[in-house]
Amino acid sequence: PFFSCGRRCLDCTGTRELLGTMSFGQFLLGGAISGALGGLMLKAQAMSFAGLAFHLHAIAAGNTRFEEYDYGGSVLAALVDTRAWNRLILDVHAKVLQNWPR
Repeated sequence: PFFSCGRRCLDCTGTRELLGTMSFGQFLLGGAISGALGGLMLKAQAMSFAGLAFHLHAIAAGNTRFEEYDYGGSVLAALVDTRAWNRLILDVHAKVLQNWPR
């Protein structure tokens, strides 16, 4: 549909090369985005599994007191847990106040 003349003119050849380059660029962009999202999903699943393992270990040890798992200080935990988000905000404010000129 893009090449209606049927001849191999300079415009048609350039258009084919441009379309090939654009589709390859879309392929690379899609691969980068899906790879990043897949990595984030794997990290979130690993954090969830670590929290579950932490609680099951505490139950198996016979602990009757409930302790909250802290996600190991991960920045990704702030997107999942409100307490981790608040802790992250407080830490950032503390660092700003430490480095604030007097």
